[in-house]
Amino acid sequence: MKSTTFALLTAGLFTQTVFSAALDRRSEGGVLTTLPQPHSQIRLLHQHPKTTTLLTTKRQSTTESSSVQGGAVLSTSSNKKITHVSATFIVPSAKIPTIGPTANNPVGVYASSFWVGIDGVTLPATNSSKCNAAGASLRLGIDIFYDGTFGGEQTPFAWAQYLPRSATGFSNMTITPGDLVRLTASTNGSSAVGGTVTIENFGPGNNDKSANIKKMKALQSASHTFSSSPDAEDGKELPALCQTQASIIVEDFPLAGMPEFPIALANFTRVEYGDVKIGGTNGQVLNLVGGSRKGQAQVLNIVQPPQGGRLTDCSISKQSGKGTYGSTNGGGGVVVCERVVVPS
Repeated sequence: MKSTTFALLTAGLFTQTVFSAALDRRSEGGVLTTLPQPHSQIRLLHQHPKTTTLLTTKRQSTTESSSVQGGAVLSTSSNKKITHVSATFIVPSAKIPTIGPTANNPVGVYASSFWVGIDGVTLPATNSSKCNAAGASLRLGIDIFYDGTFGGEQTPFAWAQYLPRSATGFSNMTITPGDLVRLTASTNGSSAVGGTVTIENFGPGNNDKSANIKKMKALQSASHTFSSSPDAEDGKELPALCQTQASIIVEDFPLAGMPEFPIALANFTRVEYGDVKIGGTNGQVLNLVGGSRKGQAQVLNIVQPPQGGRLTDCSISKQSGKGTYGSTNGGGGVVVCERVVVPS
């Protein structure tokens, strides 16, 4: 058993708080890189890690802190509810990072999660916020894994979740790296409670970005509906959504059963979310860039100092012509995230 001590730098004060974690085999600065015992297919805990910030520096003009979320989020006012979010992307392969503190560990465990949904993004609180959009979320995603102790790259895992409830898997879906998938989250009409998520898998080889996805036929599809009835998990009804965030996210979740730290982020190289569609109440179409919602979308990046600093380079670009996968409207942008290591 090996104990690792971390320094927590907070509020600009160079004071140290001892934070210890005992992990079998190998850990990197509070980042789980290997599993403590033999195991089957690993799974992620789709919740924020209990220790999301190992290093935080605050300045007067800006606030730089650890973050487990990258991608983009379109925020709206409380009187303009988001009712529908969908995006299409090619499932990346999970590889060992080649640079940074978690690089080149042949027995390492790495993962990345890619999800689309309504709400669920942690943003700085504002005085005008009457609803905590990070508290409840309707979302679905795909996790990719690399486990050096279990044969390398593992089978991706497709999941659905109504946060704060636990995620559930799409048991009838088979996802492989290179598949083109579309993720869709929609609310239940005018209700702020519950909703339906749908995953469509168009299979490998459908990566011609000039192709129109409307003319493609999904090889597999599955849906899951979350109702407003009391939940079996705790007997309580689902919490209401704020419906103020359209979220297109790459996330560094913790490992199931080990909620303390985010897992070492896999090298996914690049992911590109296209065919983005965001709908609001009364049939309103919202855009990531351009149009009446110009400037409202915010770019996010994963920042984990124990893993080397900033781990993603995300951006939003405006589509032109057919755009990505034939989309010409209903989102107005492409979200791209590349895996990097940039010291923070």
